[in-house]
Amino acid sequence: MGVRPAAAADLRFRDRAVYLDAADAVVVADLHIGRESNAGVEAPLAAADEIRDRVALLRDEFDPETVVFAGDVLHSFGDLSVTARRTVDQLYDDCTDDGVEPV
Repeated sequence: MGVRPAAAADLRFRDRAVYLDAADAVVVADLHIGRESNAGVEAPLAAADEIRDRVALLRDEFDPETVVFAGDVLHSFGDLSVTARRTVDQLYDDCTDDGVEPV
């Protein structure tokens, strides 16, 4: 299936994300998973939960075939904290458990 260029009517913006109707995909960017760990915050779990909740709400609203994680998913590409790795794994599992392909 080819994807035609998006017209303004085919784009829906929500919570720093965009739904592409022609591709049946939600694109989220700038999640910066792990930012709290790099800032020295001891318990960044709330931020991880907020990210997961945000993506879940987008999946619920648009019921997309695909969720595209684009640009700055991770805050740092050095040492990945256990919490950041867990968050990425959970986002992947959340999508696949809902029958959505994470890209």
